[in-house]
Amino acid sequence: MPTPGRLATFVAFNQTRNAMKTNRILRIGFGGLLGVVGLNHLFHFFATPAYTGRAAEVYGAFASSGYVLPAVGITMLLTATALLTNRVVMVGLLLLVPVLVNMLLFHLVLAPAGVAPALVLSAVTGYLLFTQRRTSPLTATPDSRIP
Repeated sequence: MPTPGRLATFVAFNQTRNAMKTNRILRIGFGGLLGVVGLNHLFHFFATPAYTGRAAEVYGAFASSGYVLPAVGITMLLTATALLTNRVVMVGLLLLVPVLVNMLLFHLVLAPAGVAPALVLSAVTGYLLFTQRRTSPLTATPDSRIP
């Protein structure tokens, strides 16, 4: 019969292992998704969404500018590379935050029908940022240790 102290350690260890598995699954899945979407922004192998009204005007302006959609695609590819290689994950996720804010605002204001994917992407990014906060040199303090 395990003692209460050992049982608490066992439970905490299993919760940590489960969180690590969840983090790894989300990181690899999200990285793969961002890689495909980033490549689509550069090479256009999927159909572009059909927006109407002001949303079509804004998206048309993004597309006709010649640099906004490729810049978003490159940002997504950089983030995907960081997530899939498990290197500088915090930097990659922080690069993605402005893109996600603009995606959320675009869908909330101009095309509310597409807000669900933007919310899911933002939630996954928020979760990964939260779980990476202790391992990042960006958040290190003089008394913190990186495991």
